[in-house]
Parts: sequence; C-alpha cells; structure tokens
Amino acid sequence: MIKRVIICLWLVGLALAGGVRGQEPTAQPEQNYIIQWGSEIIFPQAIRFEIVLARPLSEIAVLTLTLEPAGRPAVAVEIDRATTAIVREPFSELAYLWPVSPGEPLRLSQEVRYAWQVVTRAGEVARVEDEFTFTDPRVTWAQQEGEPFSLAIPAEGLEAPGNVLGRLRRELQPVYDLLAAQTGRNESFNLAVYTTVPAGCARAADGSLVAVGPDSRTEIPCNPAAAEAIFRASGLDVVQSDSPGVNGIRDAVVAYWTRQFYGWSNAPDWFAAGMAAFYSPAPRSSDLALLQTAARSDRLLTADALASRPPAADQELWLAQSRGLVRYLAGRLGVAGLFRLARAAAEAESFEAVFTAEAGTTVSALLPDFRRWLFSDSAPGDFRFTLYEAATPTPTPTRTPTLTLTPTPTPTLTPPPPTATDTPPGFVPTLTPLPSPTASRTPTTAPASVTPRPPGSLNTPTPVVVSPVEVFRTPAGILGLVSIGLLVIAILVVIFAGGRRR
Repeated sequence: MIKRVIICLWLVGLALAGGVRGQEPTAQPEQNYIIQWGSEIIFPQAIRFEIVLARPLSEIAVLTLTLEPAGRPAVAVEIDRATTAIVREPFSELAYLWPVSPGEPLRLSQEVRYAWQVVTRAGEVARVEDEFTFTDPRVTWAQQEGEPFSLAIPAEGLEAPGNVLGRLRRELQPVYDLLAAQTGRNESFNLAVYTTVPAGCARAADGSLVAVGPDSRTEIPCNPAAAEAIFRASGLDVVQSDSPGVNGIRDAVVAYWTRQFYGWSNAPDWFAAGMAAFYSPAPRSSDLALLQTAARSDRLLTADALASRPPAADQELWLAQSRGLVRYLAGRLGVAGLFRLARAAAEAESFEAVFTAEAGTTVSALLPDFRRWLFSDSAPGDFRFTLYEAATPTPTPTRTPTLTLTPTPTPTLTPPPPTATDTPPGFVPTLTPLPSPTASRTPTTAPASVTPRPPGSLNTPTPVVVSPVEVFRTPAGILGLVSIGLLVIAILVVIFAGGRRR
C-alpha cells in the first residue's frame, strides 16, 4: 500500500552552492581575508571546492580543507597551492578536486560539512565553514514511496508529477505481481529512473567516459564503478530509460525487473529483451509490419546476430525481432511453456540446451518457421496480445433450450396456451398464433379428361328443388308476388281503356 506521495526535490541539485563565481556567502567571524568559497558536485566522480583570497598566492603559507561527511570521521587535506591556483596575483583563486572513492563512496542525500583554514606567511589566520548535500545536481526528482517498490523519476518537464507517478504505479503493479508469481520471489525495489542524462558517467565527443561540472563545466575522467558504488551505498535500484515519457519509463522498469527476478546469466540478449516486452502491458502491433518488410527483403537477423544487443542506432529491427520471437514461442509452446523455459534458463549453464529441450529445436532452425508465421492469420492477434487483458471465454457447444411453438391439431377453434420451457437469460420468446381451422369449400376447376369420373367428382351445379310455398314465405317471394299482381292490374287497365275509346 502506498505510504505517501511526495513531490519533492529529492537528490536536489545544489543550486545555491553550485559554484563560487558571483556568490556572496554569509560573513563569518573568522572569515578575515577569505572573499568567496563554494563547492560543486561533479557527479559521480568528485567534488570541486573553490576559494578566493584577498592575498596574493606568494603570501599564503598553509591552505587546509577539512571534510566531514555525516557519520564519518573528519579528514584534513593540505592543499598544494602551486597545482590548484587559478589566479595568483593580486589576489588568489584556487580550485581543488576531492575524488569520491568507490571504496568509500558518499551516499546520496548525505550531508557533508567542510572548513577552509588559511595561514599567511605573516601569521594571519582565516577560517570559514560550510556544508552541502551530496546528490546528482543534474536531476530534480519526483518521488513516490510505497511497497513493494518506491519510485523516483525526473520532475523536469512534468506538469503533474503526482499523476504520472500514480499512473506508473497502476501499470507496474500487475507486472510486479506476475513476475513474483512466476519466479516465486518477492523483492523490494527503491527505483530511481534516469532519462535525459546517463545514470553515471557521460561520454565525451571522442567516446571517452567523463564527469562534467554543471556550473564550471569542468570535465574529468570518470570511472563507472564510482556511480555503481554510490547507488549501492544509497540503496537505490537505478534504471536507465531511453525516453522521458511514461511508456519509456514503464518499459525500462519492466526490463530491469525481468532480469532481476529471473537472474539470467547465460540467456542471450534477444531472449531477455523479448521476455521483458512480453511482460510489459503494452501490445507490440507495430513490430509486425516492420518484421514483414524485413522478411520480404531477406533482412531478418540470424541467431548469432540476435545474441548480443547492437548499438542504439541499429536496435530497431533487433528489438522488433527479439520481441516477435518470444511472442512466436508463446504461441508455439503456450504461455505456460514460455514461462517454464524462462525459469529453466535462469538455472541452466547452457541456454541452447534448455531451449532445445523445451522448444524441440534450435534457435537457428526455428527462424524459418518464424518467418512463415509472420504472414499467418494468427500473427496480428499474437502481436496485440498482452498478459493483462481481460480473459475472453472460449465458445463451447452446448444444448440451449429454445421455445418453439408448433401448431397442434385441436378440435376447438381456440389456440392452446404456450407450453412453459426453460428460457435462456435475455431470451424473449415471440408467440406465433396457431392457424385457426375455418370451414370452407373452394371450387377447383377439374382438368379435361376423357375418362369417365364417378358421380360427384366434377364440380357440376346441382339444381335445388324448392316448393312454391317455401318461395312465397320469403321476403323476396312476397315482393315478387306483389310485382306480378301489379303488372296484371296494369295490363287490365290498358285493355279496358282501349276498349272504351272504340
């Protein structure tokens, strides 16, 4: 659980004591003719001390610097005035480099007190005291403490370091949990991630390792062991990220953790890089197009070329193929088989022997199959896969009850009620009405035939015999009878009228 979130200047650069030029230190009772003094950390190699005296160098008899790191005894150093003098007349300016010993390194955030004492040939004594905090002045840090890991990242350029640290912890925690589960180890980490500057020595234009003062720009030879000793004494797990972005920092930490948890000593670099990317929560979809292009132009790397990480400028294809090979192995061996290979590789003297035993072939013999797989239907999905995506249930054939209404013969005209059956969740049955029987007789024209048919087989109108009495009882019959009577009367009237005219 997170103890607290601190946005602080941890391992802060010594801004106020970064150099003596232009500095006005507070006057001290015994200061006398000492005009200025100061210290500059040239991480990780040395501390540069400067002092300015209002006396020419020829009048200085003794110059002593006493150093007292917190928790350690004081050390007095008599300064060689001839080799440290920058200005000799009419005043003296001297600079002394105190090396940080890998055998007795300072700790980051350790307080160091120091004192200058100067005696002239005339017996004038001057003395000043000061202190500084040992750190890497090139970086201002944002830190989040917690278990099982604390995290410090460069704060420069971040608008909300707390949000960035929170996101990193959310994305890194599942990775830590999975690595711990797969290796059976529970580790604690105090992580400090370097991004824009190297964690230790820098490289000069000629390729040599140097340490450079941030203010004086003093450049001195650098021993990488000095930085390693400082970090180790400080209890830090230092990670170098190629990118200052969140994704770059996350992937750098995952790569560091993967090696720390498994502790490989004989595994090739491609396997370590590929496993780190496999543990990362970020998919690697863009790798597929790069590898397909390389395969078409026959530029895929051989097993020997994959074994060691190339220079940074040549790493794009190497990283893509390393990550792709591990994903191919996950499909070939299964994820559990890939994890088993990783654990076996941590304990074996020969990676090739373990690989052959688990994969059933050598890395070289596997590459042709890998090339064909790049163009398979499964490759795009394999490159999108992450270990932390939500589990997707595999469809399994099952007998699902379905409500089906089947028309059933019935002697009544009322449809029977639907029979209750098991209905799957979310299924809404639709009732289909049964056909209602309706008594009807539809005449059908019989086809022409010369074969005599039995009586009743043809649709021949059959005369209906109705008695006169039955006809006159109907309204139509009565109306007809009245009409006939009126017609007879009209005829009689016409006849009678015609007879009278004659």
